[in-house]
Amino acid sequence: MERLLVKHIVGRLLLDTAASGCPFRLEEDAGRWTVTVSGVPETALREIERCRDELNLFHFVPGPDGETIRKYWLYDTGSPGWSAEGDCLKLTVDSRVPYSNDKV
Repeated sequence: MERLLVKHIVGRLLLDTAASGCPFRLEEDAGRWTVTVSGVPETALREIERCRDELNLFHFVPGPDGETIRKYWLYDTGSPGWSAEGDCLKLTVDSRVPYSNDKV
């Protein structure tokens, strides 16, 4: 199961789609990545908006063997695109980097 974490740059967790049950999708277009999350609680939306220039997103995808997890860090080198309509959050960033923290 895929999972998305939205964190403040100092590490504070703002949204975990696995814990909240919020469905999301990630789409790439012309070198930018758009994350759309539905069913976001209002308190989380407000806090994400307040911190929107200081966000890191982490995307976890099951590997082909079903055992390993592929990890990606999503962020924006400037200010991410932002919109919220009802309980739907949309963030657009310009960087998606694979990473591993297995040796940490």
